[in-house]
Amino acid sequence: MAEQRRPAGGGAAVSEHFLVVFPGYHRSWAAWIAHCLERQGHRATLQRWDPPREVSLEDSLGDLLLASGRVLLVLNDWFFELGPRPAGEWNDVLRGFVAAHADRFTAVNLTNRPLLPATAVLEPASLWGVNEEAAEERLLSRLGLERLRNPRAVPGRVRYPDTRCEIWGEVPRRNPRFTGRDDLLNVIHQRLADAERGAAACTLVGMSGIGKTQLAAEYAHRFSTDYDLVWWVNSDDRNIQRDRLGELAAELGLRIGNEPGERIRAVRNALRRAEPYANWLIVFDGWDDTEGAAALLPQGPGHVLITSRNRGWSEHTDVLEVPSFLRPESTGYLMRRASHITAQEADEVAAEFGDVPLPLVQAASWLGESGMEVSEYLQMVREGKLTTVDEPATTGEGFP
Repeated sequence: MAEQRRPAGGGAAVSEHFLVVFPGYHRSWAAWIAHCLERQGHRATLQRWDPPREVSLEDSLGDLLLASGRVLLVLNDWFFELGPRPAGEWNDVLRGFVAAHADRFTAVNLTNRPLLPATAVLEPASLWGVNEEAAEERLLSRLGLERLRNPRAVPGRVRYPDTRCEIWGEVPRRNPRFTGRDDLLNVIHQRLADAERGAAACTLVGMSGIGKTQLAAEYAHRFSTDYDLVWWVNSDDRNIQRDRLGELAAELGLRIGNEPGERIRAVRNALRRAEPYANWLIVFDGWDDTEGAAALLPQGPGHVLITSRNRGWSEHTDVLEVPSFLRPESTGYLMRRASHITAQEADEVAAEFGDVPLPLVQAASWLGESGMEVSEYLQMVREGKLTTVDEPATTGEGFP
């Protein structure tokens, strides 16, 4: 356990600054950690971290030390796949650079899976599978911080990440292989937050296979602590869409009949009045037909997120075009799934498929499972001997 930090001569505990470093996937944990530290009288700065593969780990970690105070790394096995980089590179820098600056680095661990052996130098506090009180105790103990008798009031609400919101309606399971898109997710969050009350609706538009559904699902998970109610509505079929939205009436405790139109009106009225929840998120996935949209779109203090191929949504909501992957996102994903390929080979595959996520998933699945050389794989694709239909089946978990 770290020593309790006090100023010379005793007295009140020293106020420290912590740089909380996290992969975008764990934004909610980083926010909760910062909130805990601020309540105990310390300062915290959040730093989303995905260092470029072209920059050495030692240089990237050295840049973190430019901040004052200590660097708190939010770890899980995914943290060490950023880049990606060989495990040996991480072990070397942990044993060397990090060990040499052990007084500046500290860590927490969010997984029960094994981490790299040299992670031991960080002595990470495990927050896996414990309740909020125990997690806060372990965090403060690892940092050697005393708990204030009267914690400070900190603006904003931050829910413990392992605590599900009050209503969580059939949101797809979180994809552990979700890749990149951090900036795009932050743009969605900012647009919804900045919208006028009652008009916070954003439509993600793009071609099939570009990753709209995965993006919406990741948004729901990553920012779930902002909401008390998250409800997912499959919207490919209008009747199914209406039934699904109407089912929310029972979850809200609304005593209403079984007629879909009646239930939808009751749901929309409850959401508009913020009864019982003001912080809600409704996701309409695959809503292409905008006819009659005004009769279904909720209004009120919450947020609406739509995925669609129809750019006509610009007449009803804010619209955000979902682009292809950035090239580093494409190559990083391919190299994580097919560890035998080089960065240059990953770049060739990404270029072949225009950085579109769906064919990249299928390429990564084939290369990773078969161990085929990239040159042979691309030759088969170009000669029409291998199509996306022939490739190994991919699940939602495989989609980045």
